[in-house]
Amino acid sequence: MFLLLIAIVTRYYMYPVDRTGNVYNFTYRSLWDMFLGCLCIFIAASAVFMWCKKQNKEGDNDLNKNKQSDINF
Repeated sequence: MFLLLIAIVTRYYMYPVDRTGNVYNFTYRSLWDMFLGCLCIFIAASAVFMWCKKQNKEGDNDLNKNKQSDINF
């Protein structure tokens, strides 16, 4: 995902600037790369967090069903 975002930004945002004769500043390119890297880490961590939260919720529902069946006996 990170490499795909870097390729898109480089191709459609930075490359046209270079073609017109202006040289894109290396500092800004590095900042874009760091920003996109942090964004990808944030998205991946959020997805894992939500997946684990869903798994815990399903486990809690199973646990509650087992407790209710124990009480009925």
